[in-house]
Amino acid sequence: MARQPVKRTLSRKPSNPAKAKNTKPGAKSSQQDTYLMVAVLVGLLLPTCGLGVYIWYQLGDVEISGHGILALVLGVGFSLALGIGLMRLVYVSHRRGFD
Repeated sequence: MARQPVKRTLSRKPSNPAKAKNTKPGAKSSQQDTYLMVAVLVGLLLPTCGLGVYIWYQLGDVEISGHGILALVLGVGFSLALGIGLMRLVYVSHRRGFD
């Protein structure tokens, strides 16, 4: 038997209005949290990229054959396709109410 999707609306009212907003004085807004998260992630990304560049130059004259380049390209392409496909399934499932 097919499962019926759940109908959801965008105008749901919170069950507890006091929890709906940050009513405490001095409470951080959601936008400030987002900026903080982006700053932390960029702070982690920059040293990681720097380490990658350092290691790349330390390798020196190491060459990758044509088969190695092909394997690298196919591996990256497959990983991206798999990740994109799975994320699409998550969004479609959520929209249809099957999660």
